[in-house]
Amino acid sequence: MILPLTIPVAFFILCAASAVQSTFLVHQSPSILRAAEGTRVILNCTFQSAGTLPSVGQASWWRGRVREGLLVSNSNWAFKGRVFVCELELFLNRSTVSLQIAALQRSDAGVYYCEVEFLQYAIRYGGGTTLEVIGKGDKDNYPPVYQYPLIIEANEGEAAEIVCVCYGSPDCPDLRLDLVRVSAGKEVSALSSSLRRRTESRPLESYNNASEVCVRVTGLEYSDSGEYKCRGYSGTGSVIVSGNATTVAVKSSWAEVLVDDDCSQDRVWIFVRIAITLALAVLSIAAALLPDRTAE
Repeated sequence: MILPLTIPVAFFILCAASAVQSTFLVHQSPSILRAAEGTRVILNCTFQSAGTLPSVGQASWWRGRVREGLLVSNSNWAFKGRVFVCELELFLNRSTVSLQIAALQRSDAGVYYCEVEFLQYAIRYGGGTTLEVIGKGDKDNYPPVYQYPLIIEANEGEAAEIVCVCYGSPDCPDLRLDLVRVSAGKEVSALSSSLRRRTESRPLESYNNASEVCVRVTGLEYSDSGEYKCRGYSGTGSVIVSGNATTVAVKSSWAEVLVDDDCSQDRVWIFVRIAITLALAVLSIAAALLPDRTAE
């Protein structure tokens, strides 16, 4: 559920304060987002921490420089009535504070930054999302199909979602969008049978000669790593390929065991100690089984 904002894109979660045990990071996606004038966009922002964060916090969105640029808010005349944010529960339980801007205008173009702040703790910012707004007279210069995010990093067994968007064409509402794999940077090939069985498409919305489809791949495997493009098929038989691509990087489960951002060194030492213990045990057994050559 999405709720309209009547105050700046900021909210507070008031609970008993908890101890801060570690830092937190803010991640924005996609890094670049292109959309047509009159459509809507969603800018994703999530934050994560290896420890416990205070339970009192707020989030804001800025266009341009943080704290010096334009605060994205329905109280601001530039965005009045067009700004929406994910409901409060997502911020509290899923560490999400995504922003939606409806009825895009050419003046909405710029770099947007997500700001997250917790009580008695430092403020963190996302890396920024560059929004390009294509005017009605410029659509012929851009491919009518694009996609986001640009990069997906996931572990084996997890799921990945790529949103395919068609805009600015009367064929968009009836366009069938799916996913294809890019090899050698240029070649576009159909998905393997294994990947097709784990892929499903779900229409998100059709509006203003535009349509969106979310393509979800479940049970990711290491071999799924690579580049993917959205491809659209019109009723007239024409094929339109996305003007950009999404890179999917799947980390293998074995690599996850050996490499961990927080405790990789500890795990390596555990493996070394286990190996040494096993080697000593084997040597002890071998020594006990060998005949006493000295006695001979």
